[in-house]
Amino acid sequence: MSYSEKPTAAFVLSVIGGVLGVFGGLYFFGGWWWGFGPLICGYFVIVNCIILISAWMLYTNPASTRDWGTLVLVLSILSGVNLPALIGGILAMRWMPSNEEETKLLDSSLPKSNRPRTNLRGSYPLDEQTLHRVVSETSPGVYALGRKKSKTFYVHRVGRSDTNIAIELTGYIGKYERFKFKELPDAATAFSKECELYHSFRGAEGKLDNRNHPQRTQGALWQCPKCDAFNSPETNAESRTKTGLENHSIMPS
Repeated sequence: MSYSEKPTAAFVLSVIGGVLGVFGGLYFFGGWWWGFGPLICGYFVIVNCIILISAWMLYTNPASTRDWGTLVLVLSILSGVNLPALIGGILAMRWMPSNEEETKLLDSSLPKSNRPRTNLRGSYPLDEQTLHRVVSETSPGVYALGRKKSKTFYVHRVGRSDTNIAIELTGYIGKYERFKFKELPDAATAFSKECELYHSFRGAEGKLDNRNHPQRTQGALWQCPKCDAFNSPETNAESRTKTGLENHSIMPS
């Protein structure tokens, strides 16, 4: 997958750290501790050369930025806490494109300027290998499922997981072509974001595969930020006894 955005800051800092580390190994360690100097010099030169290679890879392969950033982070510590490379590795692990693809409704009926955006990470092919590579954290999160045509991602379904978004997405392999996602700090935030996506992409109007409003976790009193679906006392009471989340069940596409 190609990206117009690149993790430039992470790349630049990693390169600076790698270059400084190579020169540090050559000019400082090489002359110290006669007998051990060449060995120490070689170690630092090799480690920082790998940092430089990793910096190039994370810049030219943004879809794998997190993996290469992790390698830069580890190597920066092994090279004596190489501060520029350390910061570059952290930035690479946290980097994601702000909104790489234009995202459309299924019918693309709105003017381009009014079309909603997911503000999620991706899109990516929905398969086990990709999930393992890009969704590395066990955390709550939201997702959008659909297909891609040219540079446009068409949303067919939105959803969330309150505990582990990777496991949730695994259930849709073979049912949808691609996915976008975002890991979130807690279940309440995931619910709120799912509601926003559901309303933005007009799920209540039948524009999504999941037409029912997102449900709350049993016993939760969260409110939808876009409508008053859960504002009545009767609905709040029902949420304490309701079991099962319709929107979380895996349904044929």
